[in-house]
Amino acid sequence: MRWTCLISAWRQNGDSRPLSKKELSSVGTALLKLQRGLTGDRNLAGGGYMDEGSLFGSYLLYYWPVTFRQISYAIARSEDSLESLVKSAGSDKKFEILDVGSGPAPATAAILESLSNIAAAPELAVTSTLVDSGKSALKTGSSILRESFSKSFSSFDCKTFAKNLEGITEKEDFLEGKKYNAIVLSHVLNELWKNSQDAQKKRLDFLEKLISRLGDGGILIINEPAVLESSRNLLSLKEPLVKSGLSVIFPCVKSSSEACPALAAGEKQTCHTESPWLPLEPADSLAKIAGLDRSSFKMTCFIFIKSSGKSKEKNEDHVTAASGISGLVVSDGMLNKAGRLRFVICDGQKRVTVSAKKGDPMAAEKGFFKLTRGKKVSVLNPEIRGEKDNPSFGIQAESKIVIS
Repeated sequence: MRWTCLISAWRQNGDSRPLSKKELSSVGTALLKLQRGLTGDRNLAGGGYMDEGSLFGSYLLYYWPVTFRQISYAIARSEDSLESLVKSAGSDKKFEILDVGSGPAPATAAILESLSNIAAAPELAVTSTLVDSGKSALKTGSSILRESFSKSFSSFDCKTFAKNLEGITEKEDFLEGKKYNAIVLSHVLNELWKNSQDAQKKRLDFLEKLISRLGDGGILIINEPAVLESSRNLLSLKEPLVKSGLSVIFPCVKSSSEACPALAAGEKQTCHTESPWLPLEPADSLAKIAGLDRSSFKMTCFIFIKSSGKSKEKNEDHVTAASGISGLVVSDGMLNKAGRLRFVICDGQKRVTVSAKKGDPMAAEKGFFKLTRGKKVSVLNPEIRGEKDNPSFGIQAESKIVIS
């Protein structure tokens, strides 16, 4: 899709020329205010910022591309998600997307862009349903989607519903009797019931209501900020969602119905995805004006798939504790006082630290220093280190590292 459509949507006059210095300064100042209100004191989270002109402009020109990139990244790296999406359309080729808390629809745009890049795209009859409390955001999102994707499929329609998300019932006209191929909630779950003592129960009930509208083979995408509280809250919902009949296809290497190992690792521990990112204009200039580092993006995101019957746990070839570990790198490299570089690897049931002396040529030859957060890796025949009840691994001559 053409990013210039975001500029014309913001100006509301069809003008998609690059932002002037005055416009960049104005939007950049608003962006700093929005960033602090969403990730700092969070006074703007769920606070209707989509209806405030300057704040909405900074969201549309900066956070919209960030969210689009996050969802695109997750879909591209989830196991068989696109194939599953197309198969879930069935023989009638109808494809339904529900975006809850859509804002101006960056998450739906990412799904549509991913769909449009597959061979079967021209055969699909796609309907996108946007639900949000902000009427202005819905209008803008619908306009962007229609401009960008109306010619990508055999037919395309976009429906909008202005709703208070906390008051959605099973009898809403976009839920009753409908089945969706994809349901997405991006940067919205943490804003719901945030002042309620039983917020997590209400969020789970809300998700289960939505899941009942997900068709077999359909996917549920939940994307949240990578800040500690919202991240851990989402991690705690993974276990009950898998038990309710879903399977995780991103980012975990195993769709386990057990509690996330990050939660057991301590109150200050979490798990998130990070990827390098080179933002396009005007997002790059806006980030510089606001003093934001956008060399990468971070998120806590899950993609679940719904299959008929009970959920199926992934059958990965996990090695024993004595012979090593196969899993996902869930940390950056951490240098300890002894001069060893450590990575945390999670196999879906436990988290294990693997380390090597910084600059060790043997470890370098085996590929240890090529590890980064989000890589799938097997570490075989490691050195056993640490305590008996809390072992960690080291790299030795007999070790083998396989990065996939």
